[in-house]
Amino acid sequence: MEKNIYDIIIVGGGIIGSATAYSLLKADEQLSVCVVERDPSYEKSSTTLSMANVRIQFDLEANIEVSRYAFEVLENFENEMKVEDQAPKIYFHREGNLFLVDQEGYKSATKAMALQQSLECPVEWWSPEKIKQYYPLYDCSQYEGGTFGPKDGHFDPYAVLMGYKVKSKSMGAAYLAEEVKAITTTHKAVSGVKLASGKELKSKIVINCAGAWAQEVAATAGVTLPIEPVSRQVFVLDTEVKPEGPLPLT
Repeated sequence: MEKNIYDIIIVGGGIIGSATAYSLLKADEQLSVCVVERDPSYEKSSTTLSMANVRIQFDLEANIEVSRYAFEVLENFENEMKVEDQAPKIYFHREGNLFLVDQEGYKSATKAMALQQSLECPVEWWSPEKIKQYYPLYDCSQYEGGTFGPKDGHFDPYAVLMGYKVKSKSMGAAYLAEEVKAITTTHKAVSGVKLASGKELKSKIVINCAGAWAQEVAATAGVTLPIEPVSRQVFVLDTEVKPEGPLPLT
């Protein structure tokens, strides 16, 4: 007989849902956790479509602290996610992020940089001349300069997702390839979820990790979330033009 009662149900098995499952089971290995993911191929998942950039160049202290913690997680991730001596390879590289700053954005950019530096973050101000030295293709005539975070970088989001998923499953998490049509309630309290297949899962705790679709999921329980998906574009420029010397990553 299939299990349909859990301590916790997680809607969405992307990087957030799978990281949540792992963290819960790490805190209490006795929990019964079910992760419901409608697209186990992750073809249209926000996780796999992300450019997976991690940075500390924010203007809110909370965001900066979250990113500092993310750095710690990524540095130790491969070792922590080992399952039977098999460790994921997430290709975490710290090549740095450069944000170009024009006259209009100069005041806010330098204010944010001051906050970052006050929190001991390695963020530098680059003049147009320095930017041109390392990125000769850039026309810096319209910029005041830029902020460079040498420890910013990127990783393989699919590899991190799979690391969390495999580890969570090894700890007892159940993954269902189903679509949640609604969060069910009884007397205004969460009671579980109803699946597209018609099956119902029971739990007093449902965690909404549906990402860009979280608003739709929450609405089924009468909850309004201020989440609106926004399309983004990423352009990659490959050129043989080389900078004059290595980037300063210290």
